[in-house]
Amino acid sequence: MNQLQKVMESIPSNAEICPVLPQPSSDLRRADRLLVEYKGPLFDVRQTPISNVLYAHEGIPFEAYRQILGAMNRYRESMGILGGMPCRGDAAWKQLITLGAGLACF
Repeated sequence: MNQLQKVMESIPSNAEICPVLPQPSSDLRRADRLLVEYKGPLFDVRQTPISNVLYAHEGIPFEAYRQILGAMNRYRESMGILGGMPCRGDAAWKQLITLGAGLACF
């Protein structure tokens, strides 16, 4: 079982998924390749809206932190009407963006 399958199985079926893609990246087509590679589990199986995709700077962890934390805060505010919703992050990356995601979740 690969890393993505383990992560996807740990996410409740009613959870809102917001994939984070590296942009800008040292490889200009990396975000596109990731979207194609994970199309099945994210968009076909889980029906994740493409509007949920977040883009974070791959090489500057604090910029990724700012972007991810901002999105999490906006989501919490908008869901406050319904009594609030918890936000959780899974860092499955191997790049500096992991540090930014970890800071945002902390």
